Amino acid sequence: MSDPIDELHDYLAALADMPEGLNIYPAPEEKLVAPALVIRPDPLWLRPDRMCFDLEGYNVIAAVTANSPADGITVLRSMMLKIIAALPSPWRWTQVDGPVVDQSTGIPFLAARLRLEYKNGGPE
Repeated sequence: MSDPIDELHDYLAALADMPEGLNIYPAPEEKLVAPALVIRPDPLWLRPDRMCFDLEGYNVIAAVTANSPADGITVLRSMMLKIIAALPSPWRWTQVDGPVVDQSTGIPFLAARLRLEYKNGGPE
């Protein structure tokens, strides 16, 4: 059985036209270098499903810095739409939350969450 986080990491790393210097973290980290994508299980991680073995829930958190919140929101939107447009089967997106703005460092830092489902065919 393949690891969905590894699969998602490889998919995200292969995307074209993402911000220069994009960092991809396969799990939450204490320190991020933006622009970044962080992959983590969703709080509703594993659920039963009639059409497959189970549904697995994951989040991709996109984080960027920008000269202004408006600039950052534009970059986040572009990143999310590129990820959604190229999702391979058995991945499906369910919603995008955000963006959240934090200006505590003096430079606007923005983040948004993309919620994904992975249809697991079952044990091999």
